[in-house]
Amino acid sequence: MNKIQLASKLEATLLAPHASPQDINQMAHHANQLGCGAVCVNGIYIAQVASQLKSSPTKICGVADFPLGSSKPTIKAIEATTLAKDGAHEIDIVAHLALLLAADLQAIKANIIEVTKAVRSFRSDIVIKVIIETAALIDCVSEDQANHRIATACKAIRETGGDYVKTSTGFHPAGGASVEAVQYLKKHSQGLYIKAAGGIRTYQQATALIDAGADRIGTSAPFDILKDCPQD
Repeated sequence: MNKIQLASKLEATLLAPHASPQDINQMAHHANQLGCGAVCVNGIYIAQVASQLKSSPTKICGVADFPLGSSKPTIKAIEATTLAKDGAHEIDIVAHLALLLAADLQAIKANIIEVTKAVRSFRSDIVIKVIIETAALIDCVSEDQANHRIATACKAIRETGGDYVKTSTGFHPAGGASVEAVQYLKKHSQGLYIKAAGGIRTYQQATALIDAGADRIGTSAPFDILKDCPQD
């Protein structure tokens, strides 16, 4: 994989609560220069980035109910639709972790479906990614239980119209992306794309996750990843 190909798989991410408009502007500028596939920012900055990158092929991604995922579905739907109206091409929604841990298929679907319906009624082609905190789902449980939780989450996302399953917010104490987590997702995704995110800062990490099955890499360090990538 050459540098251009790898860059297209990266989502340059800045979700720190203290990030300033100037920080976001600089990040988006560098992501565009690097040829990143997308930038991912908090909702307050979507309109700013949409204006900045309006002539760029780099997609704009916003996060909804981030990082806890514990708001009512109606609130998630309002936030996600606002992101789309402000110019987001893609939305990363945090699912309710308690429901994921319980592997409650119907409850997980109910937590997501109102969001996907609302957003798609505004813009049918928007890409929806659902964050499921894989590290928490597979931590300190049997392989069978981990498989059951991941399979249930992926099924719920597919059946509610999601496009991607995403590993992590990067804020959960159980950890971020791992090769093991991506392998679980690859086993159960069945048509969903996979985004790995959380603690990915090196070329070696990024390529290992892609080799395991990740289609996208969310990272706050795209320059560090790409500097070690071969040109050809």
